Amino acid sequence: MFVRLSRCTLFPLLVALAACSGGGGNAAAVQPSPSVVITADNAREVASSAWRGAFDLIAIGRLCGAFLQIAPPSPPTPAAAPGSAPAIITQTISGPDGGNAIFTWDDRDRDATYTSGDQFTIGFADYAASGLLLTGACVFDDVRIQGNVLTGLGWILQARMDLIGLVVTRGASVTPWNGSFPFGREKRTTVDLLSVAVERGVAIGQRVLAAGSVMARNDYVLDFRMGLSATGRLDDAALGGVLEFASKGVLTGLSALPDPSTGAFEVRGAAGSMLVVVPVDFFNAELQVDADGDGEFETVIPVEWAEL
Repeated sequence: MFVRLSRCTLFPLLVALAACSGGGGNAAAVQPSPSVVITADNAREVASSAWRGAFDLIAIGRLCGAFLQIAPPSPPTPAAAPGSAPAIITQTISGPDGGNAIFTWDDRDRDATYTSGDQFTIGFADYAASGLLLTGACVFDDVRIQGNVLTGLGWILQARMDLIGLVVTRGASVTPWNGSFPFGREKRTTVDLLSVAVERGVAIGQRVLAAGSVMARNDYVLDFRMGLSATGRLDDAALGGVLEFASKGVLTGLSALPDPSTGAFEVRGAAGSMLVVVPVDFFNAELQVDADGDGEFETVIPVEWAEL
C-alpha cells in the first residue's frame, strides 16, 4: 500500500518497502553471505556484474519514468461524471536515437489530468535513448500522485513499475527484464529524485538481483549534475556465487553523461575479499582489489567505463 508523503526524499521509503516485502516468510529470510572470492583475475567481471546489477535498473526506471511527464497529444475528453468509462489516450513517441514507443494513458477517473489511480503503459519497439535499446513493455500501476507532474514546480509520484518482456540492449550486452518494482519520483525546486527498490529477487540474465536492493538517482537542476547511490546483493551464476555492493556516499557526475566522475562503489566477496570501483574521470575508473581481506589493496586495475 502506498501513502501520500510530505516533500521528503523517496529513498528511505523504498528502503523500508524493500526490507518489509518479499512475500510472507521471505521477508525474514536470512540473506546468504558473499561467496565469490574477488581476485585480480576476476576483478573486471566482478566489477561489471555488480555495477550493471546496481545501476541498470535505475537507468531503465529513469527512461520509463520520463514518459510520465509527456503531456497528452491533445486536450482529452472533459471530465465526465464519476463512474463513467475510462478514457484511453495513446500517442506514438519517437526514440531520440531511433525506434518508437506507444505511450498509453488510462485516465480512469476521466478528470483530464494525470492523477492517482491512472495507469500508464509504454510499449517499446527498438526504442533507442541514453545508450539503451528497448523492446517490450513497461506498465506503471498503483499510481499515487501528489501535485501536478506536468506543470507543477514540486510533486511526488509513487507507483509500481512492471517490466514485461522487456529486452534491454547496451552495446553488445542483451538482457531480459521481467519484474515488478516499487518506484518513486519527486520533483523539488533544485533537484529531481528517482528511486527503485527490489522487493523480490529478479533474474537478469545469469544474475539474480536480491530482494532488499535499492537504487537511487538525483539530478540537480542548478549545476546539471547527477548523483547515484545503491545498496544490495546479487547472485551471479557465471561468477559462481553471491556478491554484496554499496555505494560509499554518492557517486556524482554530469547529468548528460552516463557515468560518474567522483565517489566510490564497494563490492564485497567471500573471505573478506573486496573491490572498490573508483571514478577517475567521466570516461575512466580504476578497480582497487583487496583479495586477501587484510584491508590493503594489492592491485589497482585501470578500466574504461565502457568496459563495465
